[in-house]
Amino acid sequence: MDILIKNNIVKSTKVIVDVGHKYIKLIGVKFENKHAVIFCSDKIDSGNVFLDDEINAHELTKLTAGFIRQNRIRNCEVSLSLPSDMTVSKIIEVRNIKEKDLDKHIKSEHYNFNRISPLTHIIDWGYLGKREENGDTVMYCLLSTTSKSTVLPILSEFTIRKIKVGLICDGFCSQIWFSDLFGNDFEHTNKLLADFGQKTTKITVSLQNIPIYCREIDIGFESIVNTIFGETGVGIPDIVDRLKCGIKTDNTALEEVVSFQMSALQNEINRVIQMFEDDIVSITKIIWTGTLIPDLEKRLGNDGYITIDNFNISDVDSQSGSDYVISAQTMQLDGSFNNAVGMAVQTYL
Repeated sequence: MDILIKNNIVKSTKVIVDVGHKYIKLIGVKFENKHAVIFCSDKIDSGNVFLDDEINAHELTKLTAGFIRQNRIRNCEVSLSLPSDMTVSKIIEVRNIKEKDLDKHIKSEHYNFNRISPLTHIIDWGYLGKREENGDTVMYCLLSTTSKSTVLPILSEFTIRKIKVGLICDGFCSQIWFSDLFGNDFEHTNKLLADFGQKTTKITVSLQNIPIYCREIDIGFESIVNTIFGETGVGIPDIVDRLKCGIKTDNTALEEVVSFQMSALQNEINRVIQMFEDDIVSITKIIWTGTLIPDLEKRLGNDGYITIDNFNISDVDSQSGSDYVISAQTMQLDGSFNNAVGMAVQTYL
């Protein structure tokens, strides 16, 4: 899958940089045959990397180079994930087209969307899989794009420092690659992946373990906290504790706003689930990455037929993908690193 930029550089070690508006997550990964080992990590405040919501390419490169130097990493390539507001992604359906003709078909039929042009943007696509539907062969592909004005300065700064960039992608790519770690879960082949970020929640739906739909919901942890603060005046540290601990308070106004915010996100997720439910198909599992608010977990699993899995690579000795294993050794990684883990397993896909 070549999204958005993939130079096909094969290295035994990669440094993966997941750029978020709140934090930048970095991991170092060694690849030994079919075993990927995360051997170092860091989470750094991203305040210096953003200037007026644009990436400061010099600061990003400086930060990455510092991580490489601090961990004495040699002969590596870098993989970057950009924030969702700097990319546009969608999953498209292609019916009754031969696989060898996919590239030509997608470039002619799908490369102009949302006022995006190959003149100003880098556009790429990746094949996700196919299903039979009512006698038609339906192939699913992820289409992603980002502006050249965002990417080219980043590549230039890394080139100046003689650091090779092998991959630039977005959060939906990482999420889909991350989902390969659950492809062997044959009890739950129809699942929803939810990446709960600071500003938004990214949703991907997989049926028969094939990603077929993605969407971004404009609700994230930071936006929920700010809304509650604006409506109640309760201090932000107290709001964060209330959300993360799930212990109700005696503040009626606070509890009402928390309940409303949880209902809003629950309704958006349920709307997606209902889009893909019929007499034959139903989503039976939600794989959650990022902070899982206890109130929301209770709501989503309340009916009992949906399993909620808040996966963290540090909670298991290792996790098997389609034909590989990834482990974090003694690294203590929280759920916010899962997109970075997804970029790591991309090496095998």
